[in-house]
Amino acid sequence: MLMFALFAPGGAFFSLWFYIILGMKLYSYQETNFWYRLVDSEKDLDGSVGQTNLALGDLYYFLFAPTLCYQRDFPFTPKISINKLLHRLLEMVVVIQIMVGIVQQWIEPIFQRSDNPFSGIDITLRVEHLVSLAVPTHFLWLLFFFLSHSCLNFAAELLRFGDRHFYGDWWNAPNLITFWKNWNIPFQKWSHRHLYSQLVDRKVSPSQAELLVFLISAALFEYLIALPLHICHLWIFLMMVLELLVAVFLGSYFHGNYGNGLVWLCLLLGPPLAVTTYFHDHYIL
Repeated sequence: MLMFALFAPGGAFFSLWFYIILGMKLYSYQETNFWYRLVDSEKDLDGSVGQTNLALGDLYYFLFAPTLCYQRDFPFTPKISINKLLHRLLEMVVVIQIMVGIVQQWIEPIFQRSDNPFSGIDITLRVEHLVSLAVPTHFLWLLFFFLSHSCLNFAAELLRFGDRHFYGDWWNAPNLITFWKNWNIPFQKWSHRHLYSQLVDRKVSPSQAELLVFLISAALFEYLIALPLHICHLWIFLMMVLELLVAVFLGSYFHGNYGNGLVWLCLLLGPPLAVTTYFHDHYIL
């Protein structure tokens, strides 16, 4: 029952996810080529310098490449390793099976004990369900991250894409700000190039630009989950804003291992748990 409830909006979710990524890639493609034209015009006063990269093959490669930021010359590996491809493919199959098992054997029984959405149940029962869902949701989030790692590396190996820096060592992050900068490098690079830098160029202060970029990313995350499920409680957005407040007001008090512990606590009780509450309400309704 739960798997049907999860897969029912799956088409809408992946369609929305696909078109968001496509839109970000196409925006980066046209903006970067505009910057290239400006540089080429400065080098050649009569503007006769052509852009040899403007070809369908180059565009299609960028659309399938595991990156969101366009550039003229991507780094390439010498050849495709069949062993690495099979290894990544096996990882994806195994991880998906484990995720399905966690949903069916751990999360679904918790959902079945509920008769009403989270907003309509008693506060004590709500806390009980959230505490029960925290651990399986955390495992599911970690597995989803590993699945993303396998998919990105599979695509990179298949396309001989040389830049495999998809994330940093976010698990060792001493604070939430470091975690946000390291857990999704492609999105971080796109946001810095096409949002943060553009805002700063328009005389927005760096601190205000960082805040706006964070709020935009939080709203995008909320939109990506809420729209396919036809439910909007703003839980994900508010949870990310709460994490921002924690980072600002408590970050200076937690250092080293204590700061890393705070990061993991926010991962345990933060946006991944809010996502699960959305699926809970979708399952109930």
